[in-house]
Amino acid sequence: MPAEAGAPRAIRLGSSLAFLQTMARAITEVMPVLSAVKVVRQWAGPYDMSPDGNPLVGEAPGAPGSTCAAASRATAS
Repeated sequence: MPAEAGAPRAIRLGSSLAFLQTMARAITEVMPVLSAVKVVRQWAGPYDMSPDGNPLVGEAPGAPGSTCAAASRATAS
């Protein structure tokens, strides 16, 4: 059954062999020396993100004059 419009998507917290293989291939193309690294374990978990994918930036509550940036992520393309 399709999800309701506007309903939150399921959060997948698990790691997978497919993800590890994809990332290993990508990183060893950029840094071949890492091909000898043995992965002992991997971790996956949620991270904060705004609904539109843009970072949240503004004055930090309770700290006038300071700036806070949150819910951002950096990706390479």
